[in-house]
Amino acid sequence: MLMTWGTSPKRGQKMRLKAQLATLLVAQLLTLVVTLLLSLMLRASGRAVPPAGFAIFGAVTLIMAYRWVRVDAKKAFVAAVDAGEVGIDGSPPRVNYILPICSRRWLVLLYVQLHPELIDGDCA
Repeated sequence: MLMTWGTSPKRGQKMRLKAQLATLLVAQLLTLVVTLLLSLMLRASGRAVPPAGFAIFGAVTLIMAYRWVRVDAKKAFVAAVDAGEVGIDGSPPRVNYILPICSRRWLVLLYVQLHPELIDGDCA
């Protein structure tokens, strides 16, 4: 079964916002896990780190994790297109389908949701 879409400009904006929020939540989860692990390691070694240090570390890690998820989604989409798991055509390109067996499917779908103009040109 192939997945196809059609959408309106307002719906495209909502889709993009939901995808950005999902990306932010994943980045926040990664940041919390890394900060927790760092905190546990420092506590086990007997070192004390001021709260401002953790705040700066958390902010920088969140920004880097957010960017990492977006870049990884783009790489997954490009790889899926190259492998024929995502069908695109036209100029500007439009997504026709995404195969159910698409590798890294969640990231491919995230990329499409972050770029609803790939579904419908009126969303740009």
